[in-house]
Amino acid sequence: MRTLIIVAIGMAVMLLFLIAAHFINRSRGAGFTDGGRLFIWFWLVATLLNGAYGFFAHGISLLVELMVFVIVFGAPAGAAWYLSRMIRRRHAPLPLKP
Repeated sequence: MRTLIIVAIGMAVMLLFLIAAHFINRSRGAGFTDGGRLFIWFWLVATLLNGAYGFFAHGISLLVELMVFVIVFGAPAGAAWYLSRMIRRRHAPLPLKP
């Protein structure tokens, strides 16, 4: 249950990153801030700290922590990567036709 809650928190934080990037891009005329890519780095650090806490403070085995890490990091990071690609495609310049 704890893993599911952390994944849900990750999805919510990802949406906050994407919404913040949208407003930053809207207010700044030039440049493009990719909230999905920023979130992936943030979430990597957060899940590594979460795993280290479980391993050192609660004595959970490293193998269990690695399996949980794959789920806790993978689901929100995968969703952020997919949404980032969709958003970048939408903002990509049109190719020039000869």
